[in-house]
Amino acid sequence: MAANRLFYKDAYQRQCTTDVVSVTEGKDGVAVALKESLFHAQGGGQPADRGWIDGLPVLDVRERDGELLHILPKAPSRETGVLCELDWDWRYDLMKQHTGQHVLSAVIEQLFGSATNISRGDEFVNQIDLEHALSPGQLVQAQRESNRILREGRAVSAFLVTPQELEAYLPRMRHAISPHESIRLVEIEELDLMGCGGVHVKNTAEVELIKVLGAKNVAGQKGARGEMRVYFLCGDRVMQDYDAKNEAFYELSALLGCEPEALPDRVRDMKEQLDRQGLLLREREERLLNLEAAALLQGLRRRGEHLVARAHLPGCAMRELKGIAEATAAQKPCLVLLSGESEGTLPAVLLQPKGYSTCHMGTLLKPLLEATGAKGGGGPLFSQTTLPDTPQARAALQDCFDAVERALEGV
Repeated sequence: MAANRLFYKDAYQRQCTTDVVSVTEGKDGVAVALKESLFHAQGGGQPADRGWIDGLPVLDVRERDGELLHILPKAPSRETGVLCELDWDWRYDLMKQHTGQHVLSAVIEQLFGSATNISRGDEFVNQIDLEHALSPGQLVQAQRESNRILREGRAVSAFLVTPQELEAYLPRMRHAISPHESIRLVEIEELDLMGCGGVHVKNTAEVELIKVLGAKNVAGQKGARGEMRVYFLCGDRVMQDYDAKNEAFYELSALLGCEPEALPDRVRDMKEQLDRQGLLLREREERLLNLEAAALLQGLRRRGEHLVARAHLPGCAMRELKGIAEATAAQKPCLVLLSGESEGTLPAVLLQPKGYSTCHMGTLLKPLLEATGAKGGGGPLFSQTTLPDTPQARAALQDCFDAVERALEGV
């Protein structure tokens, strides 16, 4: 642990005057190393500190080869006697979040035997990945017990030990660590002891409150480090979250014309109505697609041994074209060539039933894509593209459809 990290001596120190050790230009700013630093780097699930060095905003703090690098927009105006100031509100909030995570993780492990495999505090909402999943009732119990411990005002202490001294602490530690040159332990009175390089409050009462927002099963998901991910807030963030949700809650109740307490029932009723209307809409949409398909079938063309349904349907977007093409081929086996118009574009589809011809719809569409530079494609039975609605694109589309009909005559 570097001796120049003032936050390990006193996490509550907000200012210091120190000297610049080095200045290095980089793509995203100037990296400045200091003789002494107030600023904690990003790591261990904790964001970097914010603040000012020589009046310049600290954009980031990184650790490289054991050295703290402070990213500034430009080099400080002096090399000695440089004033450093923490953004204390930001730092103190991080201390609360980090200490609250220690408490919640320790309580969950003690009550239910589910270890925290990783913590993430880089966003407004904190996350921990648990080794084993908990039930909703267990999460409520863990939250209740965690807040009881906060209210008791238990002491939180951080201290350095040597590799030789570590052995005496290992039996009490929540997670064992390997001995190394400089080891920092954090202890919460009668609750938890573990190795940690973050910054913490001195007393659990300073965390104020822990609120579990929810959890989800993440077993097997990429990036997950356990079976369940728990989302939670600590300190002032709990009230910020409550205020935002409370405002939304009352605004929704006003918009829906009901008392706030009746909002869940009102929303359920509306959802049931929407579900019924959606079902009715899908039924009517299906009937409409079948009517459109029946109209297309009235104008079928014979090309060699095959039938072709071809049409331009103004006002139809890609979704409608697909539905009409599928309904047409389902009513009578044929090859369907359709184009539409939607918001300055020309969607187009080519479709045939399985086994209807030896033509490959994706191959037949390829010359149109090459001629227009449009994106699209498909397989043997279906292909699609969307062109800009220009005279040139309309002509190229008609040329493509003409080529498909000629191909069928030659099959």
